[in-house]
Amino acid sequence: MNSLNKLVAELAQNIDKTRLNESNMLRFVDDSQLAPIEPSEESEWTRFEDESKEYISRNYKFKNFKTLMYFIAEGLKYQEKIQHHAKMVVEEKTIKIILHTHDLNQITQQDLKLSKYFDELYEDTQYFYSVEF
Repeated sequence: MNSLNKLVAELAQNIDKTRLNESNMLRFVDDSQLAPIEPSEESEWTRFEDESKEYISRNYKFKNFKTLMYFIAEGLKYQEKIQHHAKMVVEEKTIKIILHTHDLNQITQQDLKLSKYFDELYEDTQYFYSVEF
């Protein structure tokens, strides 16, 4: 169990160094990032509307709670850093991520960039299952 904690800590440091640098940070550069957009057709994210709001959402399923907790912790750190936040709903070993830009009640470029981050983070967590402890 100690080696799993060490691996999680090492991966967290590597993600902080490679993914959360200034060049990758999501910031509003101009109003074009706030323009409403659609997710691509090949995306695993689903678009839906509720009342007068548009969202995209995706479920991620994990084999164990340790990996799920890592995903949540890294996702929250990144959201705080970029000041764009998702709704995260956890049920057993599944997490549902719901994104939209609250000020506009629409899907914007900020949401798509954050969805890409979650997809990449989920891919990273799949490495945990390939390592024997």
